[in-house]
Amino acid sequence: MKKFAILSLALLVVFTIGQFKAQASVNETKNVIKKEKTEEKQTERPKLKKLEGDVINQDSQTNFYMTIGNVPDIKWTRDVYYDIAAYNKDKQDLKAYFDINGAFVGTTTIKKATDLSSSLQKNIKKLYPDATLGQVTYFQANEGNTTDMTLYGVQFESKTEYFVELSQGESKFVVMCDNQGDISLFKQL
Repeated sequence: MKKFAILSLALLVVFTIGQFKAQASVNETKNVIKKEKTEEKQTERPKLKKLEGDVINQDSQTNFYMTIGNVPDIKWTRDVYYDIAAYNKDKQDLKAYFDINGAFVGTTTIKKATDLSSSLQKNIKKLYPDATLGQVTYFQANEGNTTDMTLYGVQFESKTEYFVELSQGESKFVVMCDNQGDISLFKQL
């Protein structure tokens, strides 16, 4: 009977040690996968080419009229990466962005928090319950152009997104939201 008890105890110890090693291996695998996903998100985008000079590209102007149409009172500016046309259409202030080749990248407009879908508003409140919603910038991408966009000094893949400024105590930050309801931290302000 003693032999059976000792044998049972030995098997229990071996089994327990095996489980600890297996659990450590699973945790290690999870950490590697998590690290790979984090590194994947941090992959740098190809650098945008800087514009030279201060003269608006004629192709930008031509593409504006082809894409947006004939709009009165267009105010053109040039920043580091884009020719930007500020205009008003349908009682809404917009900015159209054109890349180094004069190709249309997309438009931005300021929206109200109430313009966000109710599900998106709920998801933001769920993730940031104590945050106060500020300015909402809507970027509508030209799906035919793969040039990245830059907002808040951050380069990102050019796709249609909402950028919502939030404040929580002393902290101010911007979250990026897509039409599917995905929300991610974009930048600390």
